Amino acid sequence: MQTIDLKALERRIWSSSFEDGLWDLFIGTMALGFAIIPLINDVIHSDFWSSFAWLPVNLAVLLFLFFGKRHITMPRVGLVRPTPQRRRKLSVLAWINVAVLSLCAVGGAVAAFGGGETLFGIYPYFMGLLVLTIFSICAYMLSVQRFYIYGLLLVLAPTVGEFLWSRRWPIVSVHHGFPVTFGVAASIIIITGVVLLIRFIQATPIPPVESPDAP
Repeated sequence: MQTIDLKALERRIWSSSFEDGLWDLFIGTMALGFAIIPLINDVIHSDFWSSFAWLPVNLAVLLFLFFGKRHITMPRVGLVRPTPQRRRKLSVLAWINVAVLSLCAVGGAVAAFGGGETLFGIYPYFMGLLVLTIFSICAYMLSVQRFYIYGLLLVLAPTVGEFLWSRRWPIVSVHHGFPVTFGVAASIIIITGVVLLIRFIQATPIPPVESPDAP
């Protein structure tokens, strides 16, 4: 009689919900905003409205994530219902992310109202450390190893951009280098998401629907 490891099966089914590349596309688009928003600000000269201008893009990708999960992923792998233990992990993960993002917001407010290049020079490194913390926790608790790489990419984006901008490298001479460094990081994540999505669709066909009249 074959023994089935239910925990391993549940873990494999859960992990498959992150193999469709949809979360990668969402994360990549969010990161791309850090590259595009400063360029929009050059045109309209408003931090608020330049950020608001990117909001429809984020909402569109969020809708794509929702409908993609419903119409691409679920028909192929089914509905993944987390176990009580995993739901507790997700709850802890959500509260950790809220705490870390709150620190990001506080740090951003301090940088915005504190003024001075010294404070703004510190904030990207502080933000990068918090981003790495979030993605490392997500990678560990969700068992998605590539999130470690995404966290590292999104840490390097502000830190490398700030470092090169402070030395006035021509290619990163504006906006602390964010349009270049975040553009590169976001492109890597988005391309990964597209490749994963295509591979998922090709490797996981929708099961045929059995006719009720079939014997």
